[in-house]
Amino acid sequence: MDATSGAPPYPSRILCATDFTPFSRHALEYAIALARPAAAEITILHVLPFPIPSIDSDDEPDWMPPGPGGRSEALEQLRRFAEPAEAAGIRTRTLLRSGIPSDEILRAVTELEPDLVVMGSHARRGVERLIGSHAVRVLRLAPCPVLTVSLHEGAAAAETPVRIQEVLCAASGSERSPRTVEYAQRLADGAQAHMTLLCVANPARPSSDILDEEKKRAADLIVIGNHDRGLGIVGYLGSTSARVVRDADCGVLTVKSGPWPPERAEADRSAAERTCLSIS
Repeated sequence: MDATSGAPPYPSRILCATDFTPFSRHALEYAIALARPAAAEITILHVLPFPIPSIDSDDEPDWMPPGPGGRSEALEQLRRFAEPAEAAGIRTRTLLRSGIPSDEILRAVTELEPDLVVMGSHARRGVERLIGSHAVRVLRLAPCPVLTVSLHEGAAAAETPVRIQEVLCAASGSERSPRTVEYAQRLADGAQAHMTLLCVANPARPSSDILDEEKKRAADLIVIGNHDRGLGIVGYLGSTSARVVRDADCGVLTVKSGPWPPERAEADRSAAERTCLSIS
């Protein structure tokens, strides 16, 4: 993390979690697009999930850890999954774990200390299934920014590589907005993309305004801040961020708002006020 600004650095180490679905394949394209400008390294992680036996049953659990055949097949799938990154000249590592996906992703975050986590998610209705339970937990607990790529039900991932040419940064105007804005600008500069800064003035429909602006500008990436206000996806992300993550047609990169040094508070508050006037 940049000690001067408090904003995360441009990613040089990216962790891309995959379940081999079209959702995560599209997420890998985003990881490649962000890795290329900084010659970043991508670690591709797949977790062989353990089914959880019922604690109410006296019977033997009807599950077993994956055998050698399952691991060999998964390793081969990982190798094939990584091919687009390797073909793009990106330094790529693969990592296979067994366990609960969200636990293993977070464990990898602790061990590898990536600058960014990229993952695909299933966009569905309902709070508990908002973006998938594993994605929810990673968004809540990962200390670094998380880029979530959702595909709506029935949609198919594009076969063409992702190109980040238009970044939309949605700022709340709070004292923590400058961190989100500065990070979005770093990403846009690194990707040589244009950045639009949006400060939503209508508190009744902020998510709608963000999604409308995304479509109007054909944004390739939305950057939005998160404010940790309690447990649960709506409490953590806020209803605005939750809906944007679920309904956006492009990737959504969420920046977790951490505590700011007291000596920066007043300066950041003034910067946030200026941010709200810098709508393009």
